Amino acid sequence: MSDVRRSDSVLGHIYHIIDCSPNMEQDEGTAAKIAIVEDDDAVRNSLRFLLAVAGHDVEAFASAKEFLGSNLRQVACLISDNHMPGMTGLDLIERLRAEGFTFPVLLITANPSQEIINRAAALRVERVLVKPLDDEALLEFVGSKLA
Repeated sequence: MSDVRRSDSVLGHIYHIIDCSPNMEQDEGTAAKIAIVEDDDAVRNSLRFLLAVAGHDVEAFASAKEFLGSNLRQVACLISDNHMPGMTGLDLIERLRAEGFTFPVLLITANPSQEIINRAAALRVERVLVKPLDDEALLEFVGSKLA
């Protein structure tokens, strides 16, 4: 069952964090690199900047295809948009899980339908964060996964 919490964001917007599954252990020996997959340049660059300023090693990708062509063994945590051309975030996560990757995933969506939430839970997505994004919620998630 999903746990939905509401809180005010820094900009005064309401956001939702949907906890889809319990914490998963990070694979031993994995570099602490955060991967961002987001097709919107402004969102991708903002996320990269926020996480880099917070001291994280970040690599950002404009598409699922671009991400899949990278060194996936270096990924410690994935932040992916769901609605992207070519391959959705959930399709990307399904492929990663089928290939044995178990790193923590935060899915971003502007439209959190029950179908998206259920599929995310089935794919062991740890959180779904609804746009507009809340910086503190994002940093808390990443910090808890890389601690």
